[in-house]
Amino acid sequence: MLQVELQKELEELSRERDAYINFEKGILRNREDTKGKRRQSNDGLGEYNVEGDEDEWQDLTERVTELDEEEAKLRKVLAEKEQELEERRKEEEQMDEEEREVDRLETEYVGLVCMTLYSAQLRYLLSHAHLSTEVDRRQKALSTARTKLLLSSSMLRHLEATNVYNDAFQIGHVPLNSENKTHAGASSISVGTINGLRLGGRPVVEWDEINAAWGLVALCIDRIAAKVGCVFETCV
Repeated sequence: MLQVELQKELEELSRERDAYINFEKGILRNREDTKGKRRQSNDGLGEYNVEGDEDEWQDLTERVTELDEEEAKLRKVLAEKEQELEERRKEEEQMDEEEREVDRLETEYVGLVCMTLYSAQLRYLLSHAHLSTEVDRRQKALSTARTKLLLSSSMLRHLEATNVYNDAFQIGHVPLNSENKTHAGASSISVGTINGLRLGGRPVVEWDEINAAWGLVALCIDRIAAKVGCVFETCV
């Protein structure tokens, strides 16, 4: 389309250039006839009614030169477009050749695919059977794992409900049975205990039992302090 438009423009410029050339020739003939006098004449000019001077002659000459230059430029552009069109045609031919090659390769590939489909189907069936067996095995393993998880969860709840400090340090109190009957109401006195050891009650309770009981109290306090991150300072 661009080539056609350029060709039309070139033809119009050529006709305009020819018209200016004819007009220029008419002016030359007119100048020779008038010999420096201005007059109006149609002899030898056809359809042109010419009346011109030196300035008009100069303007027409410059216009003809411009038209010649523009025509040369358009011819150059047209040649470039024709060359580009030829290159596009060659590229199109090459693409057609490549397309035919692709069609041939596609046909060969389809045949190869048809040949391999059967073997692929066999491999799929074997793989499916193997996977079915593997799924059954994994389902059994999953059932076993779920049973173990239930047992572990039950054991965890039991352990979470267990207080190791209550089991390790059983704290309570017992009445102090006084062996000295002279003290009235001595049997109504209670004394604290830890793991069955009384924390006081002299002279009824011996120092060995009291020392052992307070040793357990110190151990209990130390364990609780380590649990909560408490550090004791030594007072001098």
